[in-house]
Amino acid sequence: DAGEVTEAGRGLLGAGGAWQMGRVGVRGEAVTFADLREVLDAANTCVLNSLDATCARVAALSLAAIDAFGLPVCTNAYATGAGARVSAPPHTDKQRVLVMQCHGAKRWRGLAAAGSF
Repeated sequence: DAGEVTEAGRGLLGAGGAWQMGRVGVRGEAVTFADLREVLDAANTCVLNSLDATCARVAALSLAAIDAFGLPVCTNAYATGAGARVSAPPHTDKQRVLVMQCHGAKRWRGLAAAGSF
């Protein structure tokens, strides 16, 4: 809902292909649909980390996942604009990840973290 999201990032490839985050919108103000549209129209990825901390409907999803899995949950959301060749560089996460593709199409590749198995 409008006004619920107060922090968003723009995924950027920095020097040597390192993944970096740039700010979306004005610090301390709600992120607007226009702010998000600017990122998506540039075929970049918009990152909404810990979305369940500010959005009540997403918090309800996280609480349901906690009940279902009995594990801590933090919900992040990612949206990538049409025409992007890569939404994020190949990487592994330090935590367990459950991915739900909600719209569009994307090629996902699962990678094992070094020493995890």
